[in-house]
Amino acid sequence: MSKLLQSVLSSIAAAIVFWLIFAYFPERRRRNKLRPKLDLDICQVYRTLFTIFDLIMGFGVRSPSAFQSKIRANMLRPEDIELGLQNKCLNESFLYDRNVSGSLMPIGRELSARTKEIDEITDRLFQFSNYLTTREILLLEQVRVKLHVYDLERLSELAKININGRPFAPVNPSLSYMEKTLAELYELFGRLQVVVFTNRYEDRGLLLDKIQALCEQGKYKRCLRSIHTAETKFPSDKVWLEFYRFLCQYRGGNKAVAYRALDRILNSKPQLVSNRGFIANVMTDSAIREVVGRHYTEAEIRELDSVIRHEAAAQADFIAQATKLKEYYRDKEKSQLAKGIG
Repeated sequence: MSKLLQSVLSSIAAAIVFWLIFAYFPERRRRNKLRPKLDLDICQVYRTLFTIFDLIMGFGVRSPSAFQSKIRANMLRPEDIELGLQNKCLNESFLYDRNVSGSLMPIGRELSARTKEIDEITDRLFQFSNYLTTREILLLEQVRVKLHVYDLERLSELAKININGRPFAPVNPSLSYMEKTLAELYELFGRLQVVVFTNRYEDRGLLLDKIQALCEQGKYKRCLRSIHTAETKFPSDKVWLEFYRFLCQYRGGNKAVAYRALDRILNSKPQLVSNRGFIANVMTDSAIREVVGRHYTEAEIRELDSVIRHEAAAQADFIAQATKLKEYYRDKEKSQLAKGIG
């Protein structure tokens, strides 16, 4: 080998060693330190989006919606969002129609606050864009764009405007005009959920959210694996996790195993009403009722049935009210158009 070639190879080897010591390894250490924090921030964007959709689907002020499982499972439909918006308005000035004002919830301030929160987190994340994937950057930017389709910061904007001394107000005071944008935002929420569930960051709340989402989506094998992981990390949630294992077995068709699993869970006498979410939809199964009946008194089961009926009725009332509001706005618009034509 010629001295020239040896010199070239030695230079290349020295350059590689220099790059590894002073560039690659320091950068990798920096990335390993930063990624958990970035993953946490992405998770915070996901969680804040969840609160937005929980607010949109809520029955009343500061009341959690009955659609939380559906939201997490990425199973909310555009028509659900449309109904959820029928009783929501921007601010108090939109309560001008006495026929519906008692049914409307002003949520503009809360939506604006959640949007600002996501903006701040996204700005912080983009300061470290070199450590984000292209997929993450695009998703975060798409979320921000959708959140700013409507200027929610104009909260002082009044519903009524004066034109030539005459007051005019929208026929429909609700936020139903936002349905398409929010449906598209919800699609991004689902895509962001995939990123959050596959990133390395994981805390108790996120792992439990993942288990609930996988179970509701019918991904029972993945859900059972996540339950196994959670049992080793968070043993204090044993009963909660056992209930989800029971649901996976029951919905997955392994009912005989599920009945035995439920019997073991109920041996410890967990509070029925507090855990109704796990059995509310299966209490029509006579075998389930038999298992429950072996561990609880008739009075306790009647209380459970009463709470389940009450919540089902409240959800049905919400949907019925939203449907009536939608019809009212439509009829009112037709009437206004007829008057205009006349």
